[in-house]
This record gives sequence, C-alpha cells and structure tokens, in this order.
Amino acid sequence: MKVLLPLFCILLVFSCQTESEPFDAQSLANEFLNSNELDKRTTLLQLKQSNDTISGFAQNEPLKQDFVSYFEQNKPKGTYVLQLETIDTTNIAYINNSVGNARSNPKHSAELSTQYLLGQKVTVITKQDGWYYIQGPDQYLAWIDAGGIVLQQDADQKYINGDKVIVQHNEAIGFLPEDPSNVAIDLVFGNKLVKGQNGNYILPDGREIVIQDNSIFELPTKQNAIALALEKANSLMGRPYLWGGTSTKGMDCSGFTRTAFMNAGYLLGRDASLQVKEGIEVNKDNISEWQAGDLLFFGNYREDGSMRVTHVAIHEESGQFIHCAQRVQEESLNPEHTNYNKDRAESLLAVRRILS
Repeated sequence: MKVLLPLFCILLVFSCQTESEPFDAQSLANEFLNSNELDKRTTLLQLKQSNDTISGFAQNEPLKQDFVSYFEQNKPKGTYVLQLETIDTTNIAYINNSVGNARSNPKHSAELSTQYLLGQKVTVITKQDGWYYIQGPDQYLAWIDAGGIVLQQDADQKYINGDKVIVQHNEAIGFLPEDPSNVAIDLVFGNKLVKGQNGNYILPDGREIVIQDNSIFELPTKQNAIALALEKANSLMGRPYLWGGTSTKGMDCSGFTRTAFMNAGYLLGRDASLQVKEGIEVNKDNISEWQAGDLLFFGNYREDGSMRVTHVAIHEESGQFIHCAQRVQEESLNPEHTNYNKDRAESLLAVRRILS
C-alpha cells in the first residue's frame, strides 16, 4: 500500500497536467473583435457552444468571413463545426411604447442597457422566450421584451407608409378617440406618430389616439444646431439620473447628451466611451478654445495609457457645462466660478467638437 499510494499521486498529477483546458468560443470571438478594434456593444459576433458544434451570429458577411479565417487559425486541436449566420437586416420591428426599455439579458431584472423611442426601427436578431435580441439605429445591441415592439409583419401599413410627425415636447399625452378623457399612452420627445383620418394619430401597432394639444409637434424656432442642442439640454434641467436612460423620463450622462443632440438632428453613440470617438479633438488644456456644444469627457487613464471614459457633459461657455449626474445640473471647470467642480476639472480627459 505504501508503494501504490505514491504511484497513484504521480498518475493523478500527470493526468491533471495533460488535461486540456476547455475551449471558450466566445472568448476567442472577443479576442478577434479586440484585435480589430471592433466594439462588441455595436458589432455582433455572438457564439454559443454545444460540445464540438459552435453556432451564432455575425454582424455581416465580411465580418463572418474574417472570423472564420481567424477561427481556423486559432482554434485548439480537435474537430469543431462552426455554424455562423449573418443578421437579416430585413427582419425589423418598431418600438411600440413611448420608451422601450432594452436590457443586457432577456429578463426584467437585468441591467437597463439603453432605451429606444416609439416609432424607431430596430433589427431583430433572434428570440428567446418572450424577449427579442435587437440592434438599434445606433447599432447598440440589447434585449427587449415582446411588449415593447411590434414586428414589421404585424405593424399597421398606414403607420409604415405614412409621413411621420415627431413629438417635440419633453412629455405629452395621447387619449382614446372614443373617450378623450381617458389616457391611451404617454408620449415623450422623439416619439414618431402618423397622422390619420379625423384628426387622429396612428401608433405602430395600428392603435389610434387623439392629441388634445397639437403644439407638441411644433418644430423649434429655426436656429443653428448648437443652439438647438443646448436648448433641449437646458429644458431638461433637474431631470433625474437613470442608469441606461436615454429619454426625457430619465437619463444617464450619455443618454442626456444623446437626447440634447437629437434635437439638433444628430444621433450620438450610446455610451460616453463611444461618443468620445466622434467629432474632432479640441485642446482640453485651453478653455478659451472650447465652444458652446463641445462635449467634455471625464475619467482616468489605465495602466497601458489608454483613456477610461466614465462621464460626458456639454460645454456651454467659459468652462461652464451642463450634465446629468444625480440629476441634470450645471457646474464649471473654471475655478473663478462659484459652481467650480475641482474633481471634474482634475478628471477631464478630452474635449470633442461634434457640431459646428
């Protein structure tokens, strides 16, 4: 027994040393995206593995072919079958609530990733139980429950083909045509409706509503893009911070800048770390070079020297800025101002000019 025990231990150690590590196909996909500087929040390459069969979706055919080559070069030894589909961009749906809450996973308890607005078109990638995996007009990927959308084949043709009118007020109400004292739906800035007969308005699923105050559709007085963005930003003063929010009901920092710039006809990326890649660089160390409407980005630097962007704000003038942190409020990077925020001043990473 004294001889067998050491021999057993040697065999055990040898078996542990020679056992191959399990293959994680999604990790390989993420490595591919990173090596090509592609963001997995907006570039779909999602895999699932069942024994030696790997299936999933790729954003488009070129991405699929590039990854297939990468996979063949980097997969571990063994027989793996890769079954990769591309997104069917004709499979679309319309957001069917004033605000469509999109989440990181297909369940209501999952993190709120982003929001889309009534009438916006999204691409449907796949379905799981009562949830749809979608890609929005900003290319952001998230899950939305079936009640938040109407598939194109189920959408009202009058809505699909009709001229859209856009809600300009931060909030409004649509009422039932048969009983104008009863609320049918709430509305927010950016919602798209189609005007039907008898003065009613049509929703994506064909429901009709009555608008008692048609001033909600009045376009802003003609101004330049920067003025329009700042006008919308200031109209949201005091609105609460909401992680994942991109509507006038509540917003996070990048959802706030996105909403303001949407008033100027510009669709910003979803997150601050995506928005910092847009526009042109402005000298962050010289406030006198900053213009109204420039975006200010805050955060810190990683060990490799890259920026870790955690916050974004809109510059107004002389270092004064408006942003959503706890709520929409104004602060300043100018030490001469009474609302000077030293922590923000010390964490400023970049200034970008989006509008001119």
